[in-house]
Amino acid sequence: MMSDKTSEEESPGTVLIVEDEPPLAQILDYNLARSGFQTHVAHDGLTACRMAAAHRPDAILLDILLPDLDGFELCRMLKKDQDSDISSIPVIMISALGAQETIDLGLSLGAAAYFTKPYSVKQVVACLHELLKERGQKN
Repeated sequence: MMSDKTSEEESPGTVLIVEDEPPLAQILDYNLARSGFQTHVAHDGLTACRMAAAHRPDAILLDILLPDLDGFELCRMLKKDQDSDISSIPVIMISALGAQETIDLGLSLGAAAYFTKPYSVKQVVACLHELLKERGQKN
């Protein structure tokens, strides 16, 4: 799923949404598109891994409990990728797992931020804007 509501030049960036629950993926996709982001959606870890390499998004919203390859392992793989374009992609973890040790693990693997479900889409969008601004993307 790719949102075409705005041209690449006007977009604050491209985001890969990795969420195995279609209604949650649709909510994120809709809200990010309304905020001007270009989006791609993956519903499992292996597809997300391939899409990250193919599309080289500006940021990744990553669920943890995914089929095929969980979010922790996917984040670990992305951050250790030899291609700096991939290893430097900011990852925001979004999960129902809210124990402090789980959050600490996600951040220690290289996630830039961690939101627990239920989360505020407005806060996620604000975090994306801030991360992309830090990376030198136009906002």
